[in-house]
Amino acid sequence: MSDRLPNFFIIGTMKGATTSLWNYLGQHPEIFMSPIKETRYFAVKSFAPDKIEIIKRHPLWKNTITSLDEYYRLFEGVKDESVVGEASPLYMVYPFVSKNIREMIPEARILACLRQPAERAFSHFQHNLSLGFEKRANFINAVYDDGRLNYAGYYRLGFYAEQLESYFEQFPKNQIKICYYDQLVQDPEGVLSSIFDFLGIDPSFKPDTSVLHNKRAKQGFLDHNTKRLLTLPYIEDIRKLEGLDGVDLSAWYTLHSANTIKGKDENDMSLSPWYYAH
Repeated sequence: MSDRLPNFFIIGTMKGATTSLWNYLGQHPEIFMSPIKETRYFAVKSFAPDKIEIIKRHPLWKNTITSLDEYYRLFEGVKDESVVGEASPLYMVYPFVSKNIREMIPEARILACLRQPAERAFSHFQHNLSLGFEKRANFINAVYDDGRLNYAGYYRLGFYAEQLESYFEQFPKNQIKICYYDQLVQDPEGVLSSIFDFLGIDPSFKPDTSVLHNKRAKQGFLDHNTKRLLTLPYIEDIRKLEGLDGVDLSAWYTLHSANTIKGKDENDMSLSPWYYAH
């Protein structure tokens, strides 16, 4: 294995501060993070050829790395950093990615940063609106449509225990760390120090965390009743996550009609991660 391949992966979740982590961790002198975020290589290597051709044309996927040679070139700048990493939230979506990573880099360390599922879905929806990819103005309808048709992942991406299961099957538990969006926002220095410790590097380094990166969606708020309603389908999965990580996530679920789509527009379907596999 080349010493220029990564030994650390931020796998998600989408809208769970992965861009911020990519920026913050890249400031540490003992870490080299790939110069582009979301290479998606270990997902795309299992995609059908026709879907890879679609990826090359779609603006949302423009930085996707589709060959091993391209992937190696991302890490040509590695010097003496002990941690070499990349961040691709798509890596949490497909169960086969964990096997793809393990087969090439069995010693890899895995980091997932998770966010309350309904909040994550709302942020994802607003993000797509701001980019012009989302044409549906009603968030509730978009979530329900997604639950049936897998358009943009608003609904399905919130089942974290289900998505992480394959990683715990493929990697020893001491190579996996889970952090949480709220904790990162409230105590970035503490969370980052714990990540540095997990990676075996100087935990006292303090990166500049004054900016929460990629925070496009700022219009509107997720009201309490909507959040409560949308959280209900996730409760069982959240409780599984509590057992998996040994944490108390009760704050996520103890919170104090979908329209029928007659046709499937491929431009909408191409927003869905599931569209590209198989």
